[in-house]
Amino acid sequence: MDTGVSYSLIPASDFSNITAGLNEFGVNCTAPESSSLTATHSCNCKDYNSLPAIKFEVKPSVFETKDPTKWFQIPKESYMEK
Repeated sequence: MDTGVSYSLIPASDFSNITAGLNEFGVNCTAPESSSLTATHSCNCKDYNSLPAIKFEVKPSVFETKDPTKWFQIPKESYMEK
């Protein structure tokens, strides 16, 4: 059975880029004690209302050349608790 959890995982380098970008908005994250790939970081922020939506693009594979690049965004409510 596929639980869909694999869709919530991203490469470590992308995670580092996102946390570095959010740091500019006063977000500081602490790595979990566990080294599990699915462990959750603890983050806090100075001003919740100033947080941006995280936007990213998904490019089609080389086999799906007819499909255009798609943009998605994750609203702050989905990645940070108030």
